[in-house]
Amino acid sequence: MHSFKTYSFAAALVVSSTAHSRSLPSALINNGHEAQHQIFLPPTESRKLNANDNIAAQPYVCHTTFPPSASWLPFETLWCVNAEQILSSNGGDTYITHYIQSALLSTGFIYRLDPRLLLASMMEASRGKASAPCACPADGGECVCGIMQVPHGGSFNEKDAEKSVNCMIGAGGDALMHAMKTEGLKSDALLLAGESRMRDVLRRFEKVAGKGKGKGEEMGRFEMYLVNRLMGWNGRGKGSDGCL
Repeated sequence: MHSFKTYSFAAALVVSSTAHSRSLPSALINNGHEAQHQIFLPPTESRKLNANDNIAAQPYVCHTTFPPSASWLPFETLWCVNAEQILSSNGGDTYITHYIQSALLSTGFIYRLDPRLLLASMMEASRGKASAPCACPADGGECVCGIMQVPHGGSFNEKDAEKSVNCMIGAGGDALMHAMKTEGLKSDALLLAGESRMRDVLRRFEKVAGKGKGKGEEMGRFEMYLVNRLMGWNGRGKGSDGCL
């Protein structure tokens, strides 16, 4: 059963999530310093969190360009930055938190997507809350649902928590893949496509998720939030209010 809960946030979760990740392919955990294609190497034992890795949350920055993927923080570091919020969003349930981590990594591997993008998108969509309700526009447009807040995004099922979390995050992967195909990109080409193509895809994804307003020259709110999430911001503070 997944109902076992603990409220000792940071220390317990960092230790337990690192141990849990040993069963996951290291190819799913991009360290942000190696060649981009190495995200998709065959599964091997994941590396442990380096004691020198900086897991302190970073401040919100008003970016004018979308930074290349090589400058994003490693997945392990981004997970540590967001772990307390994800645990809190799920009532301290460590089982659900593990399911989320595992689903992000496995979805990234299956779809050949960078799990850091999935994590950043999830945190902006729902702060990692598995039971996030659907949001439906007032004009009667399509609702977005689930932990990823995308169309046909599913819902949390407490009786089968692991499966429902996998389905919801998989729906986010589907939405991102749809955005990429619409922009004429294959999944493993996204990180090598350059800033302008990355922004095109993310804006398309933003529209798929019901938040987009089309293309523009300047960084939009959604893009700005994603950039900061990828660079280690934990979602606290005023965010983009001082930028746009």
